[in-house]
Amino acid sequence: MIEPQINLFCGPLCFTHSLKSAFGNVSANASFGLVNTGKRKLLVTCFHVWEEFERSRTESPNLRMCIFLDRNPSTGTRGFVLDSLPIGQDKHLDLAIFDIEPLLSENQKLKCYPLHQSPAPWVEKGDRLVFIGYQGALRTATVDNAEFGSMIYAVEVSSVDGPIFQSDMSQARTIYKDRLVLQKPLEQPQILALGVRNKKIGTPLF
Repeated sequence: MIEPQINLFCGPLCFTHSLKSAFGNVSANASFGLVNTGKRKLLVTCFHVWEEFERSRTESPNLRMCIFLDRNPSTGTRGFVLDSLPIGQDKHLDLAIFDIEPLLSENQKLKCYPLHQSPAPWVEKGDRLVFIGYQGALRTATVDNAEFGSMIYAVEVSSVDGPIFQSDMSQARTIYKDRLVLQKPLEQPQILALGVRNKKIGTPLF
């Protein structure tokens, strides 16, 4: 089973208006992956997620982006405010990348994928790929808890054009997962002060 391996390196993030209660305050959620390049430990999400957060924050300045690094439903999961700017972003590649090392701990459940030790191979026609994502349609919230459900897609590559591959999504298989229950209030660590760097970074997100 590849699913338990994937779950070690990815998790949900959300936009929230409150750090105390999820009900009526979580306006959107998305997914992220964690990678270790050998030089830096990074959080990778989609550019359109960061773009939507920035747009929404112009209307609601108190909106926060929270990430969840401990996936243990039995004891609850704490959310940490990601209050830094991306160190790299690319609209064409749909990537936004953050330095995640200041928020990591030895006790967290999620790990950084060792990209420097096991780089992703080039995709070829006929390869079968697996994607996992935390979709808003699978999100529920109460006063005390929020739940983020994940969906797994399995697709087969039908053609490859350089860095771009195509797949017939009508043939994709989907698997619905149990939901991740967040039982503890969100916590805000020390605010991170990072500036935007004029550098494009491309990193695969599993």
